[in-house]
Amino acid sequence: MSVGKIISKQINTIDPMAFFTWGSSDLVAFPENENDRGALRWKVRNCRTFKGTAFVKVTLDFSDTYSVKLYKHKNYTKALRAKVLEGTFNEADLERVIDERSDVYVDQLVQAIDDMLGEETKKGK
Repeated sequence: MSVGKIISKQINTIDPMAFFTWGSSDLVAFPENENDRGALRWKVRNCRTFKGTAFVKVTLDFSDTYSVKLYKHKNYTKALRAKVLEGTFNEADLERVIDERSDVYVDQLVQAIDDMLGEETKKGK
């Protein structure tokens, strides 16, 4: 089973309505690489922290804790296009990080994401 599926199951076990209350869609799993053991990314909408659509990425670190990042994509500008043509482009050039947490334990995942997305996404609010 991929790490992305495991992360999804862990979040659903903690709170079965979490993905729904965050307005989540387009879940994508990432395989293990030299920096981490794998990740899960998805779109979120309707949050007080930002306008429009943003992304949450939960990464399983080698220390068996998670890193959680909330970010938006930057516009594809002439400067980014030049980096692509030069070969100096990397994915971080397209990200505008809104919030980031590290050393998050599995039982803290939902609360950490709730805190990052703002009060409006929490149940009963």
